[in-house]
Amino acid sequence: YCIVHLRDVLDEFDMVTVKSIRQLVRDLMYAGRMMDTHDLTTVEALLLNYLPDQLVRYGLEYTDDGVYVTPNAVETESYVSYVDSLPAVAPAELFGLPHAADRQRLVAMTDFCLEKLQETQNLIWDESAAEFDKVRLRRIWEIAAGLVKRVPVPTDVTEMVKKHSSAGEGGPADARTRVLVQEMHLRGRLVSAVRKSLEQLTATLEGRLVMMGDMMEVARAIDNGRVPDAWLRFSPPTELPLAQYIHRLMDSDRFLVEWAKSGTPAAFWLPAFFFPEALISATCINLARHHGVGIETVGIHFEVPEHSPSSISVPVTS
Repeated sequence: YCIVHLRDVLDEFDMVTVKSIRQLVRDLMYAGRMMDTHDLTTVEALLLNYLPDQLVRYGLEYTDDGVYVTPNAVETESYVSYVDSLPAVAPAELFGLPHAADRQRLVAMTDFCLEKLQETQNLIWDESAAEFDKVRLRRIWEIAAGLVKRVPVPTDVTEMVKKHSSAGEGGPADARTRVLVQEMHLRGRLVSAVRKSLEQLTATLEGRLVMMGDMMEVARAIDNGRVPDAWLRFSPPTELPLAQYIHRLMDSDRFLVEWAKSGTPAAFWLPAFFFPEALISATCINLARHHGVGIETVGIHFEVPEHSPSSISVPVTS
């Protein structure tokens, strides 16, 4: 829609300034939905990245590698030739995104291709001999039965949490205790969902339950070595394969239960948390309370230590 209007304006007028193009895009495309002054200012700032006043000057770079630049061309054929020489896939930097977005795109494309290959493989297997299907189902049952034994049982840590959340004589409670309660609640939901689906799958493969659509998806995911979608609905985003995901689940549950039993640890394992940002915020709150300063005055500084977390014996000031 915007490109059509820009083309009409460029074809109708002999001379059009870059400022006029910016105003056309801003007013025609966004002004009707953005009435706030701050929103319009933001749009203007974003448009300056792609439609700056130097747009018609040769050599204006849109990416650091110098591939996407304003070409030194006059004739239409020269512009077409330049466009044809551009890479087939534009980098994320061109759209104002960080370089990590390129990696995410490649991961998504790889996952998509592998998923389609696995679906093709499943189709071939479904058309195979019955004896082969029995071997395949037996293998899935063995994996599911083994996972049931390894997945931790949901832990009721209510009493243990109360022991660490006591405020004492008028003093504030450790803000990180709320993080522990939230994480244990979310972890319990995830563990319960994982155990329930695995138990139902084993019962289904043993003939004690009817194979439903959800169980078929779980069985196919386990057979392919990936995390079932039924688990991801209760889980933080992950790219781990099934085996590493189960290890991560066990280690996370062990860390949180140990925290609830033995008190606040000296070092925290961030991959164990659904929301590590909550832990960082709670630590800042504790530090502000300890020194009697405003939370807005507390900053965060990151360092990569050379020693292992197990060597840390003094906890963060609480």
